[in-house]
Amino acid sequence: MRYQLCKMYILGNIFWTYDHVPYTPGFKDFFHQAISLRNRAADFFAEGKFVDDIGIKCCSKDIIAKLFELPNDDSFLCVWNSSDTAGTITLENSTYISEIKEFTLTGDKIIKINKKLQDIECPKSELSIIVLHKKNN
Repeated sequence: MRYQLCKMYILGNIFWTYDHVPYTPGFKDFFHQAISLRNRAADFFAEGKFVDDIGIKCCSKDIIAKLFELPNDDSFLCVWNSSDTAGTITLENSTYISEIKEFTLTGDKIIKINKKLQDIECPKSELSIIVLHKKNN
C-alpha cells in the first residue's frame, strides 16, 4: 500500500484507495501525513505541468524525483526518498535559484539561495516537494 501511495504521489496523481486502507494499522498516520502534504502544495500541483525526469540528470540512491514546470518559469520537484537519509538531486543544467520552498511530511521551510545551483539538497522525509523559485515572485 505504501509503495502505491508513494508512486501516485510523485506522479501527481489523485490518491485513490479502497475505503479500509486509510485505517490500516501502521499506514493510517503516513496516509494522513501524505494528504496533508499534498494539500499544502495543492496550488503547485494545480498549475504544474508534469515533465517527468526531463531536466533531472541523476538522484542519490533510493531517491526518485519528478519535475513539474510552473507557468511563471519556476518549477518543483516531487520527491520520494525511500531511505532515512538526506540526498541530492542533480539537475541537467545549473540554474539561478532565488529561493527554495521545501514541503515535507513534518513541516515546511523556505531557504533563500540567490545563486546558480545544479545540485539540490533533498530532505530525509519520505515524501517532499521542493519548489525552485528562479526569480523573486
